[in-house]
Amino acid sequence: MERSADIFATELLLPEQEVRRIVSEHAVTIQTAERIKSTFDVSLTAAALRCVELTEEECALVVTVNGVVKYYEPSASWSYRITTRRAPPENTMARELMDYPITRESYGIVSARVWARESRHLDLEAELWEQSIY
Repeated sequence: MERSADIFATELLLPEQEVRRIVSEHAVTIQTAERIKSTFDVSLTAAALRCVELTEEECALVVTVNGVVKYYEPSASWSYRITTRRAPPENTMARELMDYPITRESYGIVSARVWARESRHLDLEAELWEQSIY
């Protein structure tokens, strides 16, 4: 029953058709989530979660609280696990912001192996675009 209520509330606050259009026009980025946040007057986390839920892109939202990865939400096409209950991995934008919070946002290319737990399945040269905010 609670899950049904969550689904109803999400559709009411963040209508799939409208959000999907925004995501397809702008891709899954923090800026897109901020646009959805402003348009629908929801939290940035709710907007980002909806972006990940409705995209066809291979991506994941990673939420860190007090320096620890609390949870992550993968898109339907993301097939890797991300380790939770620890600090963001070394050599990631999230870790850089945590260790040196000089700016609010950092982005760039990182090795897929630092985030994806099943690194043995990844091409050793695979890379990810990471965008993190502090």
